[in-house]
Amino acid sequence: MSEARTAKTVLIIDDDPAYRQVLTMALNASGYRATAAENGARALPIVSNSPPDIILLDMLMPVMDGLQFLRWVKQEAKVSIPIVVLTCMDSRSVVVDALLAGATDVITKPFSLPILIRKLSTLA
Repeated sequence: MSEARTAKTVLIIDDDPAYRQVLTMALNASGYRATAAENGARALPIVSNSPPDIILLDMLMPVMDGLQFLRWVKQEAKVSIPIVVLTCMDSRSVVVDALLAGATDVITKPFSLPILIRKLSTLA
């Protein structure tokens, strides 16, 4: 008798409602349970109260940007969650800053949904 596989939870943190909607739909269709927040500040209570299995994080957001959120997770949250940064900023310094702050991987926008979903399958 095999046990039913529990769907991995993914928290999408991005200020662009279109990206949040597309990613949520694509991940849900791929067997994940996706939720979303429009910035890092809105994501703090989600991560504190019910940590997801994986986080997809934009870098440029109002209120609390991706770098501030990464630093919070590393210093304050006391949880170990794979965080994939999705950003339109492809400069080497942004990638290095994100990785040094605790990101697991950095993917530049636009990206391929099938490749993103494949990467996620290796993380959690």
